[in-house]
Amino acid sequence: MLNTFKEFQGDCHRHFKKYSDVEEARVNPLNLLVGRDENWHFLCDHYMSRAFQDRSHQALASEVKQVQKLIQDMTWAQQEPKHDP
Repeated sequence: MLNTFKEFQGDCHRHFKKYSDVEEARVNPLNLLVGRDENWHFLCDHYMSRAFQDRSHQALASEVKQVQKLIQDMTWAQQEPKHDP
């Protein structure tokens, strides 16, 4: 159930991000929300909120750090001398 809701949330946000203008996004709801304008408008407003933007930026920064660490670890692993028995 939780995965389904998270997938729905992700689908909504991906659909919202297709539009460069929030007003254009508001008049083009996700297919599942056609006829439920109030719900779609609520989500659009949520995606534009400062709180959502801040959380999104924090999450992205965290992901970037994780990828940088992974690359660094992989680079170090490749540079370690191989042991010949």
